[in-house]
Amino acid sequence: MKPILERIPFETVIKDDLMMGKLWKQLSVPQQTILLATYGLPLPTPNHHAAWSILNGKFQHDRLGYPTKIFPYAYVPAVYDTIVGLLGRRSGKSFITCFAVLYEVIFGGHLTGVNEGEEMVFPYIAQDLPTARKNMKMIGLLCQQVKSLKPALTKFGSDTLEFYNGLIKVQIEPPKVKTGRGWAMPVAIMDEVGFWFKAADNADPDYEVLAAIRPSQLQFAPHNKTFIISSPYTEEGILYEYWRGGTDGVNLPQDDETKGEFSGVLVVNAPTAAMQNPKFKPAAERKFLERELARDPEGFPREYLGKFVRSISGFITPDLVAAATDVGIKERKLADVKKGMWKHQFVSVMDPAFRHDSFAFTIMHRQDDGTVVQDLLRVWTPDKKLGIVLDPNEIITEIAAINKQWGISMSYSDQYQLESLQQLALRKGFSIVGNDFTGKSKPKMYGSLKNLFRTNKIRLLDKGIIYQQLTRLQKKLTPMGGVQISAPPGAHDDVASVIALGAECAIQLYPTRLVDKVEPTQWDLCIADMKRKSRFSEGQWVNFNAFGKS
Repeated sequence: MKPILERIPFETVIKDDLMMGKLWKQLSVPQQTILLATYGLPLPTPNHHAAWSILNGKFQHDRLGYPTKIFPYAYVPAVYDTIVGLLGRRSGKSFITCFAVLYEVIFGGHLTGVNEGEEMVFPYIAQDLPTARKNMKMIGLLCQQVKSLKPALTKFGSDTLEFYNGLIKVQIEPPKVKTGRGWAMPVAIMDEVGFWFKAADNADPDYEVLAAIRPSQLQFAPHNKTFIISSPYTEEGILYEYWRGGTDGVNLPQDDETKGEFSGVLVVNAPTAAMQNPKFKPAAERKFLERELARDPEGFPREYLGKFVRSISGFITPDLVAAATDVGIKERKLADVKKGMWKHQFVSVMDPAFRHDSFAFTIMHRQDDGTVVQDLLRVWTPDKKLGIVLDPNEIITEIAAINKQWGISMSYSDQYQLESLQQLALRKGFSIVGNDFTGKSKPKMYGSLKNLFRTNKIRLLDKGIIYQQLTRLQKKLTPMGGVQISAPPGAHDDVASVIALGAECAIQLYPTRLVDKVEPTQWDLCIADMKRKSRFSEGQWVNFNAFGKS
């Protein structure tokens, strides 16, 4: 099959079943609306106009994202070179972009814009390569569905599709700063941009990749396209900036200096349920969304409602900490804790530091009802102004005395200076077990602590530093979907860390019930006296005793 050298209008292609008409009919009305708006075509039906209102946020929806009321929103046809789709998961985002890419490859007429021997590439840029392979494969599968287009696809590889014997390539690329440099790129797809990984060598890959793409598209203007498609995540990065500005910068004031940067940008935003993905049956989709909402109510808005979440938020609210604080109790006395019918096991935890941060130490135990109780807190702080650092030998000696008083033979600690501290501790009569305070372990540890607060199963000492550090903890969502829990820049979380680790250890230490001292009855005294004066066997006395109590 020879390549088509002249661009065929999008409107013509979607109406002709010998071209892409049959594929067009597989798209839902909202999916069609995005593509019609991309190419500046009129919206043919009231349903398309309703979809346009939804895609621009002019509607109300229920808790699952299904529209309940739609408000009119004017549609003015215009051709866009940058399409930003902030759509919920499983809304058919890849179907939309793959349809557009196939049109641009076959009917875009882009080969007239390159010199002989110049490589033309349509990069499919994604962080998650397995997902990118699956989505890119859809372009080839769509091409194979149309008999007249199938011969154009001459190589169907896992990472590359070749059309017209390699004259045009669609290939997967990672989000690197140098992506696409030296290529001719009429169309580029930036997939799931909100979740692109940020590292030291590419701190803002979304901005960098877009900057690399722009010059490679210049020779194809005004028909160049960049599709930036993703589920929203945190309020940061290029995806959030486009959402903030809106289509052609409509959300910005007229005097905003950045308004011109949004010229030619189409921004659409919709929940999964509003996209009417034809791949799902309505009843099955609703059941699925109900289950996802119940499973993860916090993540549901960003995953399926197409809403951004704050990248940084408070982790434990002040009201939870206040409710868990035993007002007026600065430290619990061992004698008071020992009162009652239960024998408690105590756990001690330390977060060592000597030069810049404080050295924190706490003791905690678990009550019979599952409540974790903080008994003691010590904090040693170096004097930075005077350059005075902490002496580990003095601190370990003090901890050893406290542990001995509370009957503790082993303490838990961060890995910092662990081997040296372990040697010091052994000389003082106790051992130290290391515990990693890593990016993976800390969120789990703090998550367990937060659950104790929510269920009213933790009691804290009344000290200002405890309230201060716990209420200042921040939850930060990372671009790869992870969670970081830490103090804000310049603040400390050493006390919060020992409380979190102490609670995690203490919750596993079940107290034991003390055996009540029972006063002997008159019958017991009588039997004991007869035993001393008789030669009955022990078995005979057991039977006799049972008879006397019957």
